[in-house]
Amino acid sequence: MPMKRQKEFMEMARRICRTSSRIIDRCSPGRIQSGDKVLSPTQCHLCEVVRQCQPVTVTELARHLRVTAPSVSVMVERLVEQGFLKRGAHQKDRRKCVIALTPLAAGELAREEARRLRPICDLLAKAGPDKASQWLTAFSQIETEMTDTNS
Repeated sequence: MPMKRQKEFMEMARRICRTSSRIIDRCSPGRIQSGDKVLSPTQCHLCEVVRQCQPVTVTELARHLRVTAPSVSVMVERLVEQGFLKRGAHQKDRRKCVIALTPLAAGELAREEARRLRPICDLLAKAGPDKASQWLTAFSQIETEMTDTNS
């Protein structure tokens, strides 16, 4: 690949990364407060992963979060005590324990997600349906390429 083309791609990659970082910053979980219970951004992130994967084992959750199972176990225990998560038996292997959200957590996460995504929804509305669709197509193609590359 010619040097000029490499430099162009490098600049494009920088812009994509900067923009992606800004999107992530806007969409990252904040704090959730329900009565006297307050969840940190890390606890919110853990709950979000449970929401996406539930029911999930501690080992699977640790893999998703890229931390150790004992660390996840401690965080899960605290969230169970606060009423945000519940433990249950695995359907196929009764020796395993699975983690799921409680209705309290599901409601709080839905409210927090709506709050976080509102600025992005406003941006998409401002851009209009055609431009928003183009953006989604571009991100979908990037996601597909990244998935194919990692396989």
